[in-house]
Amino acid sequence: MSTSVVTQFETGHADAVNDAAFDYYGKRLATCSSDHGIKIFDVIGDQVTHLADLVGHQGPVWE
Repeated sequence: MSTSVVTQFETGHADAVNDAAFDYYGKRLATCSSDHGIKIFDVIGDQVTHLADLVGHQGPVWE
């Protein structure tokens, strides 16, 4: 069985990414940024798929 590891990918954030966290199962990744947004990604092997943008924060999102 071979495994793949994502080491970097383009998040699409317009500013610095301040934090990132996987869900309990290690399949979804949330990133938060100084661009006032949160992005949710599906991560399977070395494939990363953007799922959603959470917007509306009044300032940078730190965690």
